[in-house]
Amino acid sequence: MTWRVTIADNFHYMDESEYVDGGEFDTYADALARAQKIVDESLWDTWQAGDTPDALMARYTMFGDDPFIVPAGEPRFSARDYARTRVEAICREREGWLPSRLMP
Repeated sequence: MTWRVTIADNFHYMDESEYVDGGEFDTYADALARAQKIVDESLWDTWQAGDTPDALMARYTMFGDDPFIVPAGEPRFSARDYARTRVEAICREREGWLPSRLMP
């Protein structure tokens, strides 16, 4: 059995034509790790200077990537629930981010 990660777009909620393939995995654990990474990257990219966790979460639910796993496994993955557990840490990480990371 394999698991597929599909990435929906919160900005185009329920528009299957906007879905993107996030990969196929031999284990649910690998699919879960990929889905979590997609949410983390989306939160990182969605963050704006001075964001509170609530502000970041609001922006994520409007514009962020919303991966899901087919077929569902255990523990059941909810991108939104996972994002709620990560917004505080992402805000902390981004506030400490230095532009020099982009310099060669």
